[in-house]
Amino acid sequence: MKFKTGALLAAVAAVACALLLFPAQAAQGAKNGVGYSLNILIPSLYPFMVLSVFVVRSGLSEKIGGAMRRPTRALFRLPGGTAASLLMSVVGGYPAGARSAAALYEAGVVSRAEARRMLCFCVSAGPPFVVT
Repeated sequence: MKFKTGALLAAVAAVACALLLFPAQAAQGAKNGVGYSLNILIPSLYPFMVLSVFVVRSGLSEKIGGAMRRPTRALFRLPGGTAASLLMSVVGGYPAGARSAAALYEAGVVSRAEARRMLCFCVSAGPPFVVT
């Protein structure tokens, strides 16, 4: 345990030294990171997160789940109402799937254990994020 703590402390000290020795590069890296987040990440993920919560709260998830009840139960051992969320996670990526799983849990459609199991299947990068 002491080795891990010492190694972590050494790594943090090395990063701090690098930031002090190369402030211009560190500032440019921070600007690039914020720029990528604002210009690529948020625009590609936000619409799917909003849409996934809308699908759950409007009841569309239950309607879509009616047709997908058997395959969802057989493949994932989850209720049919989760099919729309699983589909949104494939189309919109991990954040959309995780947010819709949370919305289903908050709405009482799935139990805590089922929501956790859903997260095992909602870990893909969505096409908008991969393309950009």
